Amino acid sequence: MQGMDPTYSFNLYAETLNRWTGPGTSNSIPRMSLDRANENYRTSDLFVENGNYVSLKNLTIGYTLPDFIVKKATFNSLRIYVTGQNLFMITNYSGYTPELGYTNGNRQRGVDVAQYPSVRSFTFGLTLKI
Repeated sequence: MQGMDPTYSFNLYAETLNRWTGPGTSNSIPRMSLDRANENYRTSDLFVENGNYVSLKNLTIGYTLPDFIVKKATFNSLRIYVTGQNLFMITNYSGYTPELGYTNGNRQRGVDVAQYPSVRSFTFGLTLKI
C-alpha cells in the first residue's frame, strides 16, 4: 500500500490509511506502532460499533401437487421444494458480520476477530411417494 511503513507486512483494515502519522493528520485513528510505547493495547471503545441486524436464516417454499393430478400417475404424492439458508442480512455493521461466535480461539465476548459470515446456500428437492 502506498504510504505504508514497510515494517507492516501484513493485511490491515482500510481505516488504517487515515491513522495519525504526525501533526496535522487524523485525530480519530491512533498512530500505528509495533512497540507498546503508545499503549494502544489498552481496552478502548474506539472501534466499538452498533451490531444490530435483521437476517433471514432459513426459508423453505414447497408445493404439493393436488391429488387429482397425482392420481393420474402411478404415485401417491409429489412435492417440489426449494430451501435457502442465510438468505440476507440487513445491518450497518462495517465488519464481515455482526454475528459473533467463539471460533478460532476467540474467547473475548463481543469481539468479532474478522469472523467470516455464514455461507448462503440453496437446496432444490423433490419428494415422491409411490
